[in-house]
Amino acid sequence: MQLPDMAWQQSIEGLKEICDFANDLGINIGVENMPNMQHIFGKRPGELLGMIESLERENVGLTLDMGMPIPTALFLISWRILKK
Repeated sequence: MQLPDMAWQQSIEGLKEICDFANDLGINIGVENMPNMQHIFGKRPGELLGMIESLERENVGLTLDMGMPIPTALFLISWRILKK
């Protein structure tokens, strides 16, 4: 098994434990979109959907963080200006 596959599996197993614990308390869990950074899961919609489906839990869904794209976009714009 390759390192990215192991990291994915560990993320899924950890989220399953969180979902199970939260379910006992009547709490839903939201998997949040993440900025486009290397080695981070949840950057693309299909990846988030795959993560949620892999969990096979009823108390998990998507939390769309609308604030996440703004800092990322500002960082990229700033970086391009600095590189000129």
